[in-house]
Amino acid sequence: MGKGRGPIENIMDTEKDCDLRSICTVSQMANKLSLSRARLYQLINDGVFPPPAYCCLSKKPVYPSRLQEACLEIRKTGIGWKGQLVRFYEHRKKAKPKPEHKEVRAILQKMGLSVTISQVRKASKRLGLSIASEESINGETIRKLFKHFYGDCQKGV
Repeated sequence: MGKGRGPIENIMDTEKDCDLRSICTVSQMANKLSLSRARLYQLINDGVFPPPAYCCLSKKPVYPSRLQEACLEIRKTGIGWKGQLVRFYEHRKKAKPKPEHKEVRAILQKMGLSVTISQVRKASKRLGLSIASEESINGETIRKLFKHFYGDCQKGV
């Protein structure tokens, strides 16, 4: 047994083994449900998910397999522990930044603007600029983006 760890934590060291184990920690249950632990506790207080059981030895909250199944079914069906309807939103995957956007950001930063890749991507979309390849990054593209970020302050650009 590791120093300062209870029997529950030693049993469940790996996440991959926690599909439907005999017991599961609150953190592991939240991970299975694609929720943060804080959000899981909010939903428990609202009666959406069942509260965890408590281990007699460690006094820590755990989810036995029966409650794990109930939580996963609630997430799947959208019908809460007390029968209420619940809507769960899926997480959006962040778009991986394109190297072209990184290059444009680097150019704009060298020109004295502090912009993010996300801002460059949104501005180019708003302005209708195609930054799909390195050939499309030309002086006109950079000028339009610079003017966009600097606004009316630089009319002569």
